[in-house]
Amino acid sequence: MKTLHILAVALIAMIAASCTGKPDVEYLPAKADGDSRWGLVNAEGEFLFTDEFEYRPSMVVNGIFYVKEGDGYTVYKAEKTPKEIGDLTGLADCGYYNNGLMPVVHKGEHISFVDKNGKEQFVLDRVDGVNVEKVLSMFVNERSTFCTAEGKWGAIDIHGKVIVPPLFDNALIFIDNRVVAKDASTGNIVIIDRDGNIKEHVNGLPEHSDLGGVFIDGYATAYGDERFFMIKKNGEVIKLPESVEDIICWKDDYIVYANEDYDLGIMKIDGDIVARPKYSNIEIMSDGRFWACRDDKFYIINNDGNTERIDYGIYPVTRLGYLMGKIFNFDFELLRKGDYIYHMCNFAGENLGKELDDVDGDINLGYVYSDFYDYAAVTAEFLKLFDSNGLKGYPFDSAMSTYASRSGYSKEWFRGDRSMSVSLEASNNYFYASSATIYSDNYIVHDVGGYSYYDWQYNPAARVDAFKITLTFPDSDNYRDDLVEYFIKALRDKYGVELIDGGNIMNYMRGESGTITLEVNSLAWMDYEVVEVVDSVSCPDYPVEIVDYDIPADSTIIPER
Repeated sequence: MKTLHILAVALIAMIAASCTGKPDVEYLPAKADGDSRWGLVNAEGEFLFTDEFEYRPSMVVNGIFYVKEGDGYTVYKAEKTPKEIGDLTGLADCGYYNNGLMPVVHKGEHISFVDKNGKEQFVLDRVDGVNVEKVLSMFVNERSTFCTAEGKWGAIDIHGKVIVPPLFDNALIFIDNRVVAKDASTGNIVIIDRDGNIKEHVNGLPEHSDLGGVFIDGYATAYGDERFFMIKKNGEVIKLPESVEDIICWKDDYIVYANEDYDLGIMKIDGDIVARPKYSNIEIMSDGRFWACRDDKFYIINNDGNTERIDYGIYPVTRLGYLMGKIFNFDFELLRKGDYIYHMCNFAGENLGKELDDVDGDINLGYVYSDFYDYAAVTAEFLKLFDSNGLKGYPFDSAMSTYASRSGYSKEWFRGDRSMSVSLEASNNYFYASSATIYSDNYIVHDVGGYSYYDWQYNPAARVDAFKITLTFPDSDNYRDDLVEYFIKALRDKYGVELIDGGNIMNYMRGESGTITLEVNSLAWMDYEVVEVVDSVSCPDYPVEIVDYDIPADSTIIPER
């Protein structure tokens, strides 16, 4: 949970001033009093338009916003009568316009970058032959971090050139020209500039530490061995007190932190307490002061820890306004929340503009995801599980005794069993084999002792006649419902498999994971070779011999019960 929160802080903190200046956030989505649809409101509480969109629009960045319409997104120019931009409609995903570019994704396609008129400038499809899965939703400092299908991060410039190769384990978000990054191959933690040059080596962090990555006011965060750390731009590491259970946000040398009870307080990086942990929520506002609340009471706290009580129901318009102020230009300050009505406010607590029925003050960025799905690559990984004789390593008509004898269980263990679980290697970036079972029409062991005593030996008639495997896609982005159609066709084209006559394939989603289960018997596998065996009944102490098959020596077998 702490690890995820550090990364979330990095994501929220994201971006800083670009070489051409910070982007402007001019309007936020809101509903005017009595309206059922969304419009756009400015910091003074005045609407650009009202009651226009069924779904909540995005914030307006540099005069452009997007909104969900039907089953896709449409990009608009922010005017009193919103105007669609180019053919940017029905999009699978899109981001924000800055540095002259905006990332967009047409359905079924890779990520492309367009200008303010919607004209495509370049496509980011693959880097070093590996698909790009996501990019930062806006260029920052003329850089955009991207992540490949291998989970490695790099960065491009505004011309689509790869400036920082994808060599790192964490996102590279250049707030003030430097980031903390972990080398994916060596595990070394370094500080690099926006051109990928190593400026400092970071030592003193526990092994396998998680990195926030971004620098805010000269500090970045890390977490390892159940402790939090701050990293300075010169590579120096500062261990925070053990009482710091989580870091919410920070500025200069001030940290908003949580204790073990998740009460929030304010601490200096040197450990001095500015406000002891007694608040349920603390934010750093865009003017640098702290907003806090506890027991339905609201306060402003200055850098010295002095508090001022303010009216009930007054909140910052956006979370982490101080950090967002380093990212964007905006004038939004406070929001007064009543029972059924909202008002924009200034820092003096004065209501501004019209009453609002709803408002979304989330000034933030995330990632834009490719909608291209490499069916060929996933299907190729699927086919690696098989050969012309069925499931690789467990061919049809091979003796079940081969796998039972490697299981470590006695022969008696298999009494009454016609199936057993086996291991299946499926090492790729898409799925893993969560279970695999082989079956026979005959019992794995039988009694050869006659009537006077039991003598359980492997049954030479027990041959692999069917198998069932379950593939789990832990990341929903790597799963598609129609994958089964590609898998069925691939099995038919390569091995002549006809599932109608001897098998079944099923798929379903459970939470964020997709699952595909395949059951096939030997009748469906058209061209497998018959395996010759040596009858072991007359030689019960020797295993059945398998001829001409490469069975993995390290296969793990667990009897199916």
